[in-house]
Amino acid sequence: MTLTSRLREAGPPPPGFAAYLLGATALLVLADAVAGPDVRFPIFYTLPVLVAAWLGASVWAGVYAVALPLVRVAFDLGVWRSEPSIALAAVNAAIRVFVLALIAALAWAAGAYVRSLRRQVVMLEGILPICSHCRRIRAEDGVWQPLEEYISARMPAQFSRGLCTHCLKKYYGEELQRIESGPSR
Repeated sequence: MTLTSRLREAGPPPPGFAAYLLGATALLVLADAVAGPDVRFPIFYTLPVLVAAWLGASVWAGVYAVALPLVRVAFDLGVWRSEPSIALAAVNAAIRVFVLALIAALAWAAGAYVRSLRRQVVMLEGILPICSHCRRIRAEDGVWQPLEEYISARMPAQFSRGLCTHCLKKYYGEELQRIESGPSR
């Protein structure tokens, strides 16, 4: 499998991917709730933020970066009562939001760069190596084929022969002038 085919396969997420990501995030929150206040499970909150940002869903990444720390604050203050004060819980939440937003921004930038490279690779794959003299094209297997043969093998195309006005003047200029001026006596 070539790099280009791998890149094409790694295209945009399938339809419904947001629902899968939301479900996985819900499982992470549930695991955090079950683990209790002493287990520092929120480190895994970076995963949905990373995935959403990497795939270019910056809005989802931002929502996760804000919502997940707030869920942890709700657990700390409401369910477990593990934070000594609301102010301390707010400071911890702000730190988590900042870190997750930073991770989202970095992952989004890296994902955008990879998507840009993917477009360039696909575009460069479309460039045909062609001989500047005989106009043969080098196929994937390295064999040089005539232009018509190469194109006909890959798409339903038929060719006709003719001369463009540039070549007509370049190669048959004198004869063309003689024909246009009429018969000489």
